[in-house]
Amino acid sequence: GEYKVRCIIRSGEDEVITDVATITAKEIVDDTPELKITKQPQNVTVQMDELAEVSVAVEGGKAPYTYKWYRKIDGGTPMLVTSSVDNSHTTANLKVKTSVSYWQKKYEFSCKIIDSEGREVTSDYAIIAAN
Repeated sequence: GEYKVRCIIRSGEDEVITDVATITAKEIVDDTPELKITKQPQNVTVQMDELAEVSVAVEGGKAPYTYKWYRKIDGGTPMLVTSSVDNSHTTANLKVKTSVSYWQKKYEFSCKIIDSEGREVTSDYAIIAAN
């Protein structure tokens, strides 16, 4: 909107009144495109002791993006992935090595992507299975 203002300055008995000034306030518009997933992680099956990889892609929001991968075991509570091959758990492409010593159940992985302004989007879960 448009506003007309003037300033009155008083010092003791003296007073100065400024001319009228016009202030125009513009609406602040957030024109940042919506943060959205353009490629969901896909289920993958590998041989035991092989490398498995799932990936996600996003667009919109405001780069840079932060990637947080979560793992569920047999449909349990999601837990933040804190280690992976090549520290890929902080990227769009998660790489994990299957191992017969612990890879005995169904593992599901999902990624939460956060843009530089705090907008978030979370992917679907993908299953990594090992034979």
